Amino acid sequence: MVLGPFKVEIIFFSKYEAPIIAGYKPNIVVVPEITVTPDSSNSQVEIRYTEVPKAEPKVPDTDPSPIIPDSQSNS
Repeated sequence: MVLGPFKVEIIFFSKYEAPIIAGYKPNIVVVPEITVTPDSSNSQVEIRYTEVPKAEPKVPDTDPSPIIPDSQSNS
């Protein structure tokens, strides 16, 4: 496919906010607005998501041995 000359002087692309995906974090949260002219270079933005580690429930540190009270004599 062959396209003709670029006939628009300026094109604006609005900012883009990466979608929220539960359990994942994007490497780019917001792609800023960009202005494109016939002289602009090609550009590409790739948003990659990484899994967010799930927090492990914190178990309190305890001594596994039972506490035995001292025996008191009634003498």
